[in-house]
Amino acid sequence: MTDAARFFDKQVAPEFRRFIAAEGALTQAALHGTPDELEAARDDVMQAAWNAATKAHQMGDYAWAEQPRPSWMPANLAGLDRLRDWLQANHCKMLRGIAQPDDVHLLGDVADAFKHAVLTQGRRVPRRITSAAATVTSSTGFGKMAWGEGKFGGVEQVIVTLNDGTERALSCILQNVVDAWRAAMGRPLPPMGE
Repeated sequence: MTDAARFFDKQVAPEFRRFIAAEGALTQAALHGTPDELEAARDDVMQAAWNAATKAHQMGDYAWAEQPRPSWMPANLAGLDRLRDWLQANHCKMLRGIAQPDDVHLLGDVADAFKHAVLTQGRRVPRRITSAAATVTSSTGFGKMAWGEGKFGGVEQVIVTLNDGTERALSCILQNVVDAWRAAMGRPLPPMGE
């Protein structure tokens, strides 16, 4: 197994599954728990969000650092940013549909914001969030997110609010990016959330 594939299997996929489980626990706490249980579930899901976002974003670093380059990676890429651009353009789909959200770059913003609290330095692609405060647990109203994105019924979940006010479910962003890495590596897509 290559270094990137091992990192995906041992870090990215398990942290994604842990986040999805924490989202489920948050739903249960919101619907049936005590205020203390709800607060604990919020803390757990935000910790899981941080870990999952960071690991999924770092997958690019591990793939780029691997020598020789993984066989699935195009040979003509000129740097880590170009690898992420290639992943975004060729493999990132909205919940396995045909729309291509900019979730590879957005997840990078989320991971960087978790790491630095406030993002003050620019980058090649304009940032869509500028602080860790953009990613919180919250409920959303009907029609606030794209069809099929996030939890139904206004149940609390981890939401990323972009600079333009758009709300996105972190579960969807992560699903799209994790699926993109799987597709890039030529792996089959398991059921959603796995």
